Amino acid sequence: MQPNTLKAESKRIAYQDLVQFFKDVLTAAGVPGHVAEVEAEIGAEVDLCGVHSHGAQLLRMTVQYVRSGLVHPDPQMKVVAEYPASVLMETDRGIGRYTSAMGMDMAVRRAEAFGIGCVAIRDVAHWGRGHSYALRAARAGMIGLAFTNAFANFPAWGTRVPSLGNNPMAVGIPAGAGEEPVALDMAMTQAAIGKVRDIAAEGGRVPIGWGLDGQGRPTDDPKAILASRRFLPMGEHKGSGLAFVIDLLTG
Repeated sequence: MQPNTLKAESKRIAYQDLVQFFKDVLTAAGVPGHVAEVEAEIGAEVDLCGVHSHGAQLLRMTVQYVRSGLVHPDPQMKVVAEYPASVLMETDRGIGRYTSAMGMDMAVRRAEAFGIGCVAIRDVAHWGRGHSYALRAARAGMIGLAFTNAFANFPAWGTRVPSLGNNPMAVGIPAGAGEEPVALDMAMTQAAIGKVRDIAAEGGRVPIGWGLDGQGRPTDDPKAILASRRFLPMGEHKGSGLAFVIDLLTG
């Protein structure tokens, strides 16, 4: 795996400057200020953690989707079903980071009142990085679990046609006073798609075992894997099984 280092043409940007950049770009695209603020704080923190594939790199796509009408910049979250500790909601293809953050905040409030809180939201756009929402709960003193499904990008174990998403899961666990929480965030494939895209853009190669080419052969060519959409699951049949279950829970 290639080290996550700054390339020669890269620039260091102060965190608060990056937050402001997110806000400026999003508000110029028509995203309301209160939504842009949440999107900016989460997106910039992802870059601060060094996961650049899910930070500012997604900003152009978000703006394009907002301007084309594929993503709603001011999500209207509607309650579909509600119980004391759980809520099922749907949104109108709401912008992902803001909608996901609001869902986790609602789950935290339910947990404070009832000991456990569960919120599911339908029709949400790309949420960025699941770590952000699990960590959001952990910083509030709660154990946080976050799951989502994705478009089909790898075949179920033992099959040929892509039918499962890499369906990430994230877990956040509070630590002691003054300590940062523990967070686990992982996709069900050997590597996140964004990481493979980054390596492809840099002209690099990936480890054998990350994916197959169009003929079903193991390859170290990231472009061939992206074209075939035949990523390989982590843990072979186990990762495939987890992705299937997450699809059932979130699809």
